[in-house]
This record gives sequence, C-alpha cells and structure tokens, in this order.
Amino acid sequence: MCTKHGIEQFISIYQKVKSRKDGIFRWGDETEYTIVKFDHESKKVRVCLRSDEILKQLEAEAQINEEIGKHNEVLWAPEVGGYMIEGTPGQPYGALLASFNNVETNLIKRRQAVQKLLKEDEAILSMSFPALGTADFSFPSTFVDPKNSFGKSIFFPDEVLYQGNPRYLTLFKSILGRRGEKAEINVPIFKDEKTPNPFIVSF
Repeated sequence: MCTKHGIEQFISIYQKVKSRKDGIFRWGDETEYTIVKFDHESKKVRVCLRSDEILKQLEAEAQINEEIGKHNEVLWAPEVGGYMIEGTPGQPYGALLASFNNVETNLIKRRQAVQKLLKEDEAILSMSFPALGTADFSFPSTFVDPKNSFGKSIFFPDEVLYQGNPRYLTLFKSILGRRGEKAEINVPIFKDEKTPNPFIVSF
C-alpha cells in the first residue's frame, strides 16, 4: 500500500512540474542535534528531554526576526526524540559554487544558537547517543512499560519521544496497528567459549 501511494504521489508531482523551464537547482542540509546532560558526581551522561522547551525559545526568536523584517538564517523543527532538535538553513542554497562557502558558517550559527540556551551541565551532540535504551539513559528518568505504552518497547519509553506534538506517538501506534505486532530489531549475540548455550536474557 505504501509503495502504491508513493508511486501515485511521484506521478502527481511529475505531472505538475514536467513542463517547467525556469527551475533552479536548490539544495540544503539538515542536522539533528542530541541534547545531553552531564552528571559529574556519578560520572554519567544522559539524553536531556528539553527539546520542546528549547524549540519554543528558538521559534520565539525567529518570530521576532520576522516581525522586524530580519531574515532567519536557520529553521528549527522537532524530531522524534524529546532530546533532539533539527536545524536547517533558513532558505535553500543556490546553484552557484559560492553557495558551498555558506554551509560551514550556517552550521556554526546553528550550533551556537542552541548552545546559548543550554544549562551549564548540558551539551549537544551531532551523533546518535550510544547509550539509548540502556538503564537510566534519560533525564528526567523514564521507565519502560511494554504493556501500557504505544511502542510496547522493553527498552524505549514513550516519554522519551517528543511530547510537543502527538504526531510521533500516533505514528508508533499506527505502525503497531498495521503490523499487528511491535517492531523488533534483534542483534545476533557474538558467541565465544564463555557464552552460554542457549543464551537467554531476562528483561
């Protein structure tokens, strides 16, 4: 069904733009930032569920810029995780080689815009957080509830999803409804002479 809809959408867009002669090649990039919180006392780093709060501050700044006629060099959007923020250029880059000179500058401005809203014990990463799904990986603390949650996950609580929009929770529920079962990604166990056979882990 999804493939059929994708093909129909492609054909519809093609029919609308196939006769265009004035198209200019435009492009851009997006960077997903992960907010983390350092607990120096216990030497622990956790993802920080403050993306909605920070996004509202960034969007408020953008609104002020629009009201005074100032161009926004960066656009912000939520991501699936309540610890993530997506940043893109304020407008697409053009076809000239000179556009490439603007990419790094814009990336720096994006990072600086988020960093100035962070607390003293917080930082942002431009990579996936390696400890997702482990015990006590978020701040505030969250707990898995496979029986009563949308995702039915034994690793990833619903509370870690972005809460500012019901879209992501609804997406999880929709996937579960279509599949009839939760999505499972099982990594094979590397077995050596110390590995029990069968290898069983109780969650």
